[in-house]
Amino acid sequence: MKFPREVWAGANIQTNAFSNKRKLVHNQDEFNSYVKLYNGKMNCFTSVYDYEQYTEKQAVTSTVILDRIFLDFDAHYGEPDKHTGAVLIHPEKLEGCFEDLQDVVKYLEKENLKFDMSFSGRGFHVYVYGEPTKNIRKLTAFFNQMKTLTKHGTLDSSAVSPRRLRRISNTANMKAAHNEGCYYCIPMDIKDLNYSPKEGTLEILHAAKSQRLYPRITYGEKLVVWPDVAPIEESTVEVDVIKVGNLPIPPCMHSAIMIENPTDEARAYLVSWYKDLLLWADFNVPFTSKKVIPNLETRKQITEQITAEIKHLHETYGVWLDFNEEVTRYRTGYVVNGNYSFPNCYTLIPKGYCIGKCWRLK
Repeated sequence: MKFPREVWAGANIQTNAFSNKRKLVHNQDEFNSYVKLYNGKMNCFTSVYDYEQYTEKQAVTSTVILDRIFLDFDAHYGEPDKHTGAVLIHPEKLEGCFEDLQDVVKYLEKENLKFDMSFSGRGFHVYVYGEPTKNIRKLTAFFNQMKTLTKHGTLDSSAVSPRRLRRISNTANMKAAHNEGCYYCIPMDIKDLNYSPKEGTLEILHAAKSQRLYPRITYGEKLVVWPDVAPIEESTVEVDVIKVGNLPIPPCMHSAIMIENPTDEARAYLVSWYKDLLLWADFNVPFTSKKVIPNLETRKQITEQITAEIKHLHETYGVWLDFNEEVTRYRTGYVVNGNYSFPNCYTLIPKGYCIGKCWRLK
């Protein structure tokens, strides 16, 4: 693990506590102190990627080192308990995740690719390491290859993001409950996969009731040579339409915001997308007009609709852990009242938002 690096303690309903912004820690001692302060009280995360440059307070996103991919196998459980924020984990719902993990790891071992893995408390995480690249679409292409190996569709497509966070090993997952408490995120040994999905799920859930105090184990020797990709306009692969919430969003926004702690920029882009969408739905507004400024009543109505939609995503999918309704309403109002429009594809592509050719590019 390299330093400096970003850490973040996510909001937790049990304690009615809300997180601050991401924090930079500069060495292992600072990292350990941060984890000790929040573990068991809040959800503890750190950045998936390293960066070449940092400001005094945060990573410079444009300098991200794209030398790995983060594979997140998630069983997509139901709504969290309204009082605790946790979901009771049923072993049978995790079995598909376990089998998908087995199939991907079987391929990685066959190709002797370098990887490590962990149990997140409600799914599985795999790091696959590769040669550094500047093109995030190459990582997406490799992700798509891994997805074809799975049978149950548990590989989460929002995993390819320069600002992605991962749960810190041996910290409690406050969103994953059993009858006596919460499961831990623990490192995994290849031996954990030497079971049927049903048996393996029971074994890993038993192990995750306590910490596994040993480092993550890395397997394989070869770094991935990421697949070549054609210019996005020439791509023959279309990104599937992903339906979440009550309002449609393009794949780039799904990837950017369906995570624990989206960036401020991604949140603002999402609001501008919703604003444009709801404004275009007004029959009194020309469909292609970006110069129209809605009246005060319309702006208030749009602000409330967007706030309600983001709240729905947070409560239904367990994302955006630092969601605060009043703060969201205030910042949404800023974007709506300023009439900021959603960026075009050629602004989003070099920033790493685009995950593949979709209907909007056309």
